[in-house]
Amino acid sequence: MRAVAAGQNWGVTAAASPPTRPAVKNGWMPDGPAGQWVINSIGVISYRHQRLLLAVLSSGQPSQQAGIRQVQAAAAVATGGPARRIGDRAARLARNPSHAG
Repeated sequence: MRAVAAGQNWGVTAAASPPTRPAVKNGWMPDGPAGQWVINSIGVISYRHQRLLLAVLSSGQPSQQAGIRQVQAAAAVATGGPARRIGDRAARLARNPSHAG
């Protein structure tokens, strides 16, 4: 889980303290004919010298990218961490996913 393929180092790793090496397993798939997505991320991260296991599960995402942004924002908010690195919009999505899109 530490050897993540290029382009797949997203998800709960957004909440990790730099320059640590988080372990992550992400999952994504289209969900039904409406074009929505299921986006999930689980991993072990280091944050402020603590080792944390985080899991963020989501469904009903309007797109793959919107789901990834929301999962990353939720991970950052769960740690009380660096939501600013992800962006204000992503943090807002974590608080109110009905504004995605």
